[in-house]
Amino acid sequence: MLLRMQLLLPPHDWQKNMEDKLSERLTVIMATSPRPAGHCILHIRSALQSLYQKLPELLVVTLRIAFDGCPQGKPQYWEASWCNDYAWQKEAVRRFVRTEFPNAAVDFDYMPENFRGGLGGNLRNTMQRVSTPFVYVIQDDFVHNTHFNVTEVLGTFVVNPAIEYIRLNVLKNGETGLWDYAADETIIGNGNHLVKEGLTRGCNWSDNNHFVPTLVYLRILESMKKQDAAPESSFSHSRDKCKTQMRWYLYGALGHPPMVCHVDGMYRKWNQGRNGPQRRECPSEHAYNQYLAQQCPIWGLQIAMSE
Repeated sequence: MLLRMQLLLPPHDWQKNMEDKLSERLTVIMATSPRPAGHCILHIRSALQSLYQKLPELLVVTLRIAFDGCPQGKPQYWEASWCNDYAWQKEAVRRFVRTEFPNAAVDFDYMPENFRGGLGGNLRNTMQRVSTPFVYVIQDDFVHNTHFNVTEVLGTFVVNPAIEYIRLNVLKNGETGLWDYAADETIIGNGNHLVKEGLTRGCNWSDNNHFVPTLVYLRILESMKKQDAAPESSFSHSRDKCKTQMRWYLYGALGHPPMVCHVDGMYRKWNQGRNGPQRRECPSEHAYNQYLAQQCPIWGLQIAMSE
């Protein structure tokens, strides 16, 4: 009923109302889990710094940092090799937030200590505490490259309920990537959206940073066959089915530059690219900042130059 009443307001009044009440409309969720680099949270540091530097309006929006459990003594899970450092990582993140962003609205959610919920279970746990109509789910090792209008994204869900997902892309919109096979600028439903920079329609859901109506996300999480899997596993990612499921959206028109950058919290960059249960080395802060400048030139360069 509240959302329907908002639609009756003139467009400029409706947008101002959305901006004034952003904390009541949106919850940001960052899910995190044990990482193999021991005493190292450089990936989360850069993710949070970029979030609040590029989107300072989100300082008043509740950010829920969701910590998964660690499967101590269960070697079938990679994370079991990293549990001894997990208590340090959790406390380091809490201390960083309190020190760096004392005015931010941040809450911490925890899975049971020795229980591995996986991404699906971790998100399901923290979603039980969400009371806003929309969520912005972010990865703990993605940095934001630029500012964008959050209220336009949320308003799009209201004026066009057929749009249920808007992602910030790590590629230029329309480029072929891991799951990006096809894209166009067709808008489903009644054809409306409020994003001035446009929307690009694609065929795949990805767990990269994305906005979703809360009820839609809860439905997806509850319907997952494998409860600890990533939500993106609920959808087909085959090329042959791609053009039959063109209903997910990227922020910006075709050709729009990358909105976020993946900095890889597995720290493979400094460990000969290894992937597996081995413990990794944490890079020095200087080396990491230089890496950011190369990997994420739009945002990382600012960090490197400030040293």
